[in-house]
Amino acid sequence: LSMVALSAYIGYRERAHDTAAQENIHRLVPSIQGYFVDHDSYAGMTITELTTGYDASIDPGLFSLGSVAPTQSTYCVQSSSAGRTWRKSGPTAPLQPQSCP
Repeated sequence: LSMVALSAYIGYRERAHDTAAQENIHRLVPSIQGYFVDHDSYAGMTITELTTGYDASIDPGLFSLGSVAPTQSTYCVQSSSAGRTWRKSGPTAPLQPQSCP
């Protein structure tokens, strides 16, 4: 019985961390959209610029744009919570449980 409870707890904890990482990305998307409206491109976008220019409540330590710089038409942003990483690879892409390239 304790093994079942432990397994359920681990599953619950993993889902909670997945949700936290997903929520982080969802909170960042309006700033990303604002950047695109202002610049007609994602090129040059940084997490620091999103924080200083669009939403001062963004915690830069929660996000990464990966190793591939944003381009005129796309970007990849990721967030992790306790080792559970999710990403959004562009404006129309769904969230995916993996890191940016």
